[in-house]
Amino acid sequence: MAIENRRPIKARSIGSIQRFAKWLAKTSVTPNQISVCSVVFSLLVPTAFWLFASGTWAASIFALLGIQLRLMCNLLDGMVAIEGAKKSPLGDVYNEFPDRIADTAILMGVALIAPSDPMLLVLAIAASFLAVMTAYTRVLGAAVGTNHYFSGPMAKQHRMAVLSGTVVALPMLSGYFEPSSVIKIALSIICLGCIATVIRRLRQVSRELVSKAG
Repeated sequence: MAIENRRPIKARSIGSIQRFAKWLAKTSVTPNQISVCSVVFSLLVPTAFWLFASGTWAASIFALLGIQLRLMCNLLDGMVAIEGAKKSPLGDVYNEFPDRIADTAILMGVALIAPSDPMLLVLAIAASFLAVMTAYTRVLGAAVGTNHYFSGPMAKQHRMAVLSGTVVALPMLSGYFEPSSVIKIALSIICLGCIATVIRRLRQVSRELVSKAG
């Protein structure tokens, strides 16, 4: 992906992250390997809710760690590829495909907090599908000649922010609410936000295509 089409992320300007990316670029680690690592870290989320009881700090800490490490990989792969001059012919494939797996692993993983709850499973499946659709809409636009639109209200970083806040809040809310109910609310917010995001991105793509045609 060209540098002008990258997702705008403020964390790229943080000095410590820039130094770490430069150090990684000097090693044998490739951007594609970093992208694959994002999938590995995302699997910490379902593992956390499978191993530990719902609403415990152990589950929340492992899940939060998985989400944040996944996001860090998403940040570093592009920085190492572009700023470190280690782009590869398959970079765009590795940039996109592992992300879809990681999204699904995380969104479906939180449903393991109550695997016997059918509504929770439905919401997790819907959120996973809609998350893929937000990315598909962006890539569709690029495929037909428009810019990459990373707009929200429920882009990847927003989805992960909602889930990060939710898993941190679970132990504090477990004495008042069922953990599965809290997750349902979070997934419902993600679903509604993803629908709005798809509509917004489709409108942006359509406006650009019409403008170019005119």
